[in-house]
This record gives sequence, structure tokens and C-alpha cells, in this order.
Amino acid sequence: MSRLPLSLPRTLSNLQDELGHMLNRMWHTGISTRPLDGQSWAPIVDVLEESNGYVLTAEVPGLRVEDIDVAYEDGDLVIRGQKTSTEDEEDTGEYIKAERRFGAFCRRITLPEPVNSAAITATCRMGLLTVHLPRKEPIQRQTVTIQVLDD
Repeated sequence: MSRLPLSLPRTLSNLQDELGHMLNRMWHTGISTRPLDGQSWAPIVDVLEESNGYVLTAEVPGLRVEDIDVAYEDGDLVIRGQKTSTEDEEDTGEYIKAERRFGAFCRRITLPEPVNSAAITATCRMGLLTVHLPRKEPIQRQTVTIQVLDD
């Protein structure tokens, strides 16, 4: 969602900025629109695989902990939130450059293996959301000997 007013005429500079935003999103998310899915912005994430599970790190600058929801749904980690503008509604100035993005977002990250959903933890510090997702303990196979009776 562009923050430039609709009444502002489209200049070459505005179009260059928009093209730059589009290329930046493609650079960070690939040609597929999966991470954004029509959203004007979505946090950039890294998922690190460790021996005991996964660590997801998402950049969420300007968001408060209350603005972020983290859930584990059907094998996917889902991060939702809302980033609101800090501007006064009565500001009458015109933007020379507007690069920041605002609005609601939803990121759904599919993990390769099941995780222990009861042990997932999340912290947010200085605009960085960190989610620890421990692997689910493998089911121990057991062998039960069954006595065969003579009929």
C-alpha cells in the first residue's frame, strides 16, 4: 500500500520508487508472491535448523508485542500483525519520499518436520521476533511379544 496520496500526480521519481519497492520485494521473497500474497508488506524471516529444532527470526521494526500474534496451525508457524503509521492525521505536508510500509500482514511458514507445539517460545526485542520451535520427540517403536495359545 503506497503512502503517497492518490491526488499526487505520478512522477517519474514516484514510479521509480514503486519499481524499486517491487524489485526489493522480489529480491527478498523471490518471484512467487507467497510471502506477501497481495499484502503491501510482510516481515522478512530467516529459519535456522538446529539439532534440537528450528529458530525463526523475523524483522518487525516499529511493532509492539501487542501488535504481533504467533500461532502454530496445522504444521505451519503463522505470524500475524498490524503496523500502523505514526503520523498525525492532521499533517498537511507532502511527502518527498515515502518508503515505509504499513498495514496488516500474515506470514505462514511450513516447517519440514513436526515440532513440539507445547514447547514453542517467542520473544521480541528491538524489532526482532525470535521463535524457538523444538522438534517433536520421535515416537519410540516398541515390540510387544504376543503369546500364541494352543486351541
